[in-house]
Amino acid sequence: MTRLGMIHTQVARCMRRWPSRACRILVRRNKIRTKSRAPRRASRIPATASAFKEALIGDLNPLTFIEVSGAAGDAAGDRNAARRFLTLQFNRVKVDGKISHLLVTVFDVTLQVELERALAEAKVKAKAEMEVMLDLLKIDPTTLNLFLKTAELTLLEVNDLLRSAGGALDYRRTVTTIFRKIHTLKGEAATLGLEMFETLAQQFETLLSSLREKGAVSGDDLLALPFPLEEFLQRVAMVRDLTARLAAYHDAFAPAADGDAFAQNLSRLAQRVANDHGKQVHLESDLALLTALPEKMRAELKDITIQLLRNAVAHGIESAAERADQSKPAAGRATVALKPTGDGECELLLRDDGRGLAPQAIREQLLRSGRYTGEQLDQLDERRIVMKIFEPGFSTAKEVGRDAGHGVGMDVVKHRIEQLGARLRISTRSKVFTQFSIHFALEGAA
Repeated sequence: MTRLGMIHTQVARCMRRWPSRACRILVRRNKIRTKSRAPRRASRIPATASAFKEALIGDLNPLTFIEVSGAAGDAAGDRNAARRFLTLQFNRVKVDGKISHLLVTVFDVTLQVELERALAEAKVKAKAEMEVMLDLLKIDPTTLNLFLKTAELTLLEVNDLLRSAGGALDYRRTVTTIFRKIHTLKGEAATLGLEMFETLAQQFETLLSSLREKGAVSGDDLLALPFPLEEFLQRVAMVRDLTARLAAYHDAFAPAADGDAFAQNLSRLAQRVANDHGKQVHLESDLALLTALPEKMRAELKDITIQLLRNAVAHGIESAAERADQSKPAAGRATVALKPTGDGECELLLRDDGRGLAPQAIREQLLRSGRYTGEQLDQLDERRIVMKIFEPGFSTAKEVGRDAGHGVGMDVVKHRIEQLGARLRISTRSKVFTQFSIHFALEGAA
């Protein structure tokens, strides 16, 4: 180092790998000028001011962990030279009790930064695994394994859809179909209390929503979807591994399984949605008949129930204050029941004592969304207006959240009803109740 304060690049062999601008640090009295990415405030360090303690200068030093980027493929051929982290340390050199030089030491702290980041990522992963493990201990193993199997099959179906999509119209249909599948998966995860999967599905839905809202969808737009899909599949594999490791201990910790496991999961879902929306809810359920139905039919009925219950709590049930104004109990009441009708059919019923469906509010939202003109809506009666809630992408929610806003839940309900070959009847009265009644044949049921 010269008396003028110039640091020569030949001081250390390793410095040749760094961009030269990172090493040209000019030091003058009361001023530091750097041509690296260091913050501007570096010039304010009073490096030669004897009134300041050297330790204090070190504490205030902003030239630590500076990311320095150079041209790719430098003369040395070192790829790592393109991205390094440096820390500069300043020490005063005194001659005869007076400051004559400023010694600047440059440390390559790249490895330290990388290790700290890897450690932080490992801590986040370990915390996530612990939270998942605690959730898994609460779930019946059979139910959990069924969810994992369903999730994997659903995600593989999504992958097949992405691979086979072609043509502008087909791309848009693909997005709608994937949206429906992911939303269904999110509902199942929420019912089991698996927040990790619910969050992943919500993030996936956000991406799908942006594609759906842009109008025309191209093949390039779908290129972003395999990334969240792959992450989802990796998490499913991780949970499957955790499940295998916990299998030997599950019997000691898990509550005894019973035939009403789905009803318990629904109750947990209702409470979670109510808490998120600042509401209170009491759920009554009678789903004993569910276990006697074929597996495919059970799965479709569960999907319908989950979506309708989430919709009832998020949209139908009022807040305690709103219910008090209407002389209602603070806690809303929701009922889910599955009963034979005596004519070879069965009825799935879901009812809530909330605000009811408002055709006028639905009409206004349809108009705001640009889906229909006023003239078109004027030609529809209230029944047909209400049925518009089943259109993909339609929602009356003011904000998008994990329980409402994407306009997919009721589309899932409609699709599952069609798969069952069932009939739907909706009854509602403003500020009194809403009831969904689904009738389907028991043919093939055990």
